Amino acid sequence: MTALVQGDLHVTLPRHVAGWCMLPDEPLARATVEVLVDGQHNMRLLAAGRGDDPGDGRHGFYARLPVPIEGPATRVIEAREVGTGVVFGRVVLFADRIAQPITDRLAALDCRPLRHAGIGAPDRLRPALLDGFGGLAAELRARAGRVWRHEANVLRRRAPMLALSNHPSTSVFVPSAPSMDGTLNRLEKLQTLCCAAATEVFVLDDGADPRGVLLPAIMPDLRYSREVDRVSGTTLNQLALAAKGEMLCFIAEDAPAGPWHWPWHDLPRDATELVLHLGPSLDAALSAVRPAWRPAAQRSKPHGVALAVLRARFIEAGGFDPRLRGPAAFADLAQKCALLGVPAITWRYQARTSRKI
Repeated sequence: MTALVQGDLHVTLPRHVAGWCMLPDEPLARATVEVLVDGQHNMRLLAAGRGDDPGDGRHGFYARLPVPIEGPATRVIEAREVGTGVVFGRVVLFADRIAQPITDRLAALDCRPLRHAGIGAPDRLRPALLDGFGGLAAELRARAGRVWRHEANVLRRRAPMLALSNHPSTSVFVPSAPSMDGTLNRLEKLQTLCCAAATEVFVLDDGADPRGVLLPAIMPDLRYSREVDRVSGTTLNQLALAAKGEMLCFIAEDAPAGPWHWPWHDLPRDATELVLHLGPSLDAALSAVRPAWRPAAQRSKPHGVALAVLRARFIEAGGFDPRLRGPAAFADLAQKCALLGVPAITWRYQARTSRKI
């Protein structure tokens, strides 16, 4: 269906308007244009000037408004063809267009045509629009897929080979590092641990590196959990209940460099129900909870385990406090185990001698 009137309107503050108007059914007819400001008649003029092409039927107009457009209020200027009453041009001038927040402007946009491609389009154009949107979406998905597949292949070649067990005696919880490189380095340090005992490994991903979501694809034997921004005590408690190992070992975020070893290899078996590795952050947290806490064993090998506790004791103590995280959560659990009379072995990174508490 052909539109009754076609045209455009431009406004130059404070008082000039210009544009063109065309009656498609009568391309040689000169239309009479009425200019409205905020819905009120302002002036009437004859669209007499020709467009760029004398034969295109566009009749131009240019005029100076009798009253300048000013004031703090939002103003609406419209151009209407008098004979048909059709408004063919509209300009909205926002008084606060500079200070208006961009979020407010975006919220005012009508995005429904983008959400429903083709709706409202002429029947002859709708298939082309739908094909175009569908093709664009498919191309974007294909490109993203190629990038992620390439990244996964690169990371797969760098990932360590861990001897993980389906029937583990020990469950290890490893926090992700700020970068994927750091996370893979932490997993590589687990090789000595996994060879010494039947082990399963949980990776606790806080989303700092988006490539963390590729870990289940490149290391399918890992158990993976993702919680953006932080790994809460509630999540750790749920994972601990889902763990299969009798012993739960939580790797320290500030674990020392070098080979990692199980902390109880050089300790009496009856003293391994609760083992604390006092790195800088855990040492400070424990001092805040219990100032009289002292190291309790001799360290002979460097290791990265911040806390090791029997799964049964972990459940008996009520697990981590959901309100706490990191070293504070470890310190709180150690205090609860101590109140239950659970033997505790602690040592510092640089300590040479210590005693049992």
